[in-house]
Amino acid sequence: MGRRLIPRPVFLIGCARSGTSILGEAIAAHPRVAYLFEVNSIWNELVPAKPDHRLERADATPEVARAIYQAFWKREGTSRGFARREKPKKHVIRIPFLAALFPEARFLHVMRDGA
Repeated sequence: MGRRLIPRPVFLIGCARSGTSILGEAIAAHPRVAYLFEVNSIWNELVPAKPDHRLERADATPEVARAIYQAFWKREGTSRGFARREKPKKHVIRIPFLAALFPEARFLHVMRDGA
């Protein structure tokens, strides 16, 4: 279901003030891209909490996957292209989980050069 819902997902990941907002907004301007901005509530509601916020491949059970796909569908209501930004740095440690849910996913990790 994940491949049909979001055939080529791109996850924008980066820490605060790294430029993910401006990049996400630029990508969202394309008519074939659906952009979901900070969907932390989906993880918080559907995945059991862990003290370190880490989510692994094993956490992407079929039940969790189904619930997440349905939540994305309700939030966006489309099967267009997809870009999603996850800004809090804790999501960087959730890449194995996201890759298990969306095997075709690409990850853009934005890193700011503060110099």
